[in-house]
Amino acid sequence: SLPDKPNYMTVTLPQGVKTVLGGKKIAKDSDTKVFIPDVYSFLKVNSRAQIVRNAQNEPEQMILLDFTDDINDKELLGKLAVYLLPMQGELNGRKHWKSPREVNANILAASQKVDFSVLPNEKTYSKLYSLKLDVPENRGLYIKINKGLKSINQFIHAPLYDNVVKSPRYLKEVSISGEGSVLTFSGNHKLGVLTRGVSAIKYKIGRLLKGQLYHLISQTSGDITNPNFNNWSFK
Repeated sequence: SLPDKPNYMTVTLPQGVKTVLGGKKIAKDSDTKVFIPDVYSFLKVNSRAQIVRNAQNEPEQMILLDFTDDINDKELLGKLAVYLLPMQGELNGRKHWKSPREVNANILAASQKVDFSVLPNEKTYSKLYSLKLDVPENRGLYIKINKGLKSINQFIHAPLYDNVVKSPRYLKEVSISGEGSVLTFSGNHKLGVLTRGVSAIKYKIGRLLKGQLYHLISQTSGDITNPNFNNWSFK
C-alpha cells in the first residue's frame, strides 16, 4: 500500500549487470531516485465548460471533469454540486466571477443549485465525466466536490475541490432543414430554415429556368446541397 506521506526510493543497478541481448556489462553501480506518491498527492481534478454536439448534431452545454485516476460514479455524485452564481443586479451578484475564493456561504445562499445529468460511461467508473446542463449563457458556475473523494485505487483527494467557470454560449447557426437545395416544380413550395441565436436572416432564392437543369448538373460538381461551379462564369 502507498504511504501516508510522499517519499523517494533509491533503485540501484549493481556493477556487472548486462542486457539479455548481451553487450558490455555495467562498469560501476548505477543509482537513481524514484518518487513514491502518497495516497493524498496523486489524485488531481480539472474542470471546464464548453459546448459539445450530441448524436443528433445538436449543441449542448457541458461541464467536463477530468481525474488522474478512475472515480466511481456514485462516489462522485455523492460529493458533487454545481451552482449558478448570482449576476449583477441580484443579491450578492457580480458581473464577472473569476475565482472560487470569491464564493462564500452568503454567495452560495444567494445562488441557485443546478440540475444536471451525467452522460453514461462504458463502466461505473471513469477518469472523465460529462455533465449536461441547460443554464443562461455567460453566467458564473461554481463547481464543488466535497473533501475526501476517493478513487477506485484508493487515492484520496483530501481537500475540497472547487472552481468557477463561465456557462458557454450557444453558437449562432442557420441551416436549411431537410436534404437538397432545389424545390420541385409541384408540391408545397415552402423552405424550412433552422436557426439558433439569431433574430433575423436575409437570404436570396433563385429560380432555375425551364430546360436549364442539365446545365446545373453538367457545370457543377460535389453534392447538390453545396454545389461547386466548375467555371467562374456560372457563379
